[in-house]
Amino acid sequence: MKTLVVDLRDRVELARPRIPDVLSVQFVGREPAALQAALADTEILLTSPWLPVTPTLLDAAPRLRFIQLPSAGFDKVDLAATRTRGIPVANAAGANASTVAEYVFLVAMALQRRLFECHAGVSAGEFASAKSRLMAAGLHELAGKTLGIIGLGRIGKHVARRAAAFDLRTLYYDIVRPSAEEEAALQVTFAPLDALLRAADILTVHVPLDASTYHLVGERELALLKPTALVINAARGPIVDPAPLAQMVEDGRLGGAAVDVFEEEPAPPSDPLVRLARTGHPRLILTPHVAGVTSEATARGLQQAFDNAARFARGEPPQDIVNGVAV
Repeated sequence: MKTLVVDLRDRVELARPRIPDVLSVQFVGREPAALQAALADTEILLTSPWLPVTPTLLDAAPRLRFIQLPSAGFDKVDLAATRTRGIPVANAAGANASTVAEYVFLVAMALQRRLFECHAGVSAGEFASAKSRLMAAGLHELAGKTLGIIGLGRIGKHVARRAAAFDLRTLYYDIVRPSAEEEAALQVTFAPLDALLRAADILTVHVPLDASTYHLVGERELALLKPTALVINAARGPIVDPAPLAQMVEDGRLGGAAVDVFEEEPAPPSDPLVRLARTGHPRLILTPHVAGVTSEATARGLQQAFDNAARFARGEPPQDIVNGVAV
């Protein structure tokens, strides 16, 4: 089955996934003319999460029957337009779950122990004075703190499992609750959103971006957090409103933040978090949407994507459909 792979050649060549024989693969970049020509006879579209899948693109692919992403994110796909055309859309759910969970603890510990401030002090030749200053400011453990997880899906569950090893008390909020048995196994306790925010020492969000989660954590919600609380966003930028987050970190009304995702990507200089980072603020960590990006996660996502596309090509039910179109 004709499978168009968009904007992924370099990653495929590096990861070397096994491509099932049932897929007749053509690689193309995002250049409009080449993409337009290639779409004409495409039956399966395997695309990077950065390509906007719009009604215009769908109109250029009259034979398109299935769309597959090699990542968890699918917010660039117009799900309503694909539903109207009866085209199922699938993601590579869970492929980077452990990778993102590791990132959460990477940045949480860096902020709790003031890692970058320690490095800057020693680099500036201020060993003793930096140590005294940082001890006075507070160097903290994870153990005994309360972790608040918004979204207990695949990634949220990976975070919860690792939290138990750090002796964190873990609260979660989600519109879908697991069974009592799974809650016990994960060592998590459900809390309404406001109660979770008031209790959390560390807040991390792991929900998909849609109309219901846009600015889910805004100024009102951030104001409920403790002034020492840390905020981590490794989901999607618009889930946490960046303007009040930046302002509250700058004002000392929050203990710090680590942000991997932005309302506009690449993040422009006008982004309030970028503006704050450029002042050298010590309680802010920004990364370029790499929380889920490791060689291992990329390889898993690509293999999962090719295998799922092959299921569809063979007439088998594909997994992880995100737009509700039955196959």
